[in-house]
Amino acid sequence: MPPSPALDAPHGWPGRPNRVRPHLWEALRRYAETHGDTRVPRTYTADGIGLGRWVSDVRNYYRNGMLTVEQIQ
Repeated sequence: MPPSPALDAPHGWPGRPNRVRPHLWEALRRYAETHGDTRVPRTYTADGIGLGRWVSDVRNYYRNGMLTVEQIQ
């Protein structure tokens, strides 16, 4: 069965969404649709979700080689 379009990774984000945190991926997808990019300010929140902090953390983990191959794909 193909993944739900609501869970597809937003443009500019490699791989597939983490199935453990689909609400964050959905919030990021909505942000990208609204703002045209995924450059979420670190302090940005939506519906009580600290989206900016999560995006910043994921980018830092990636940059520092702290994600497994499975997490990147």
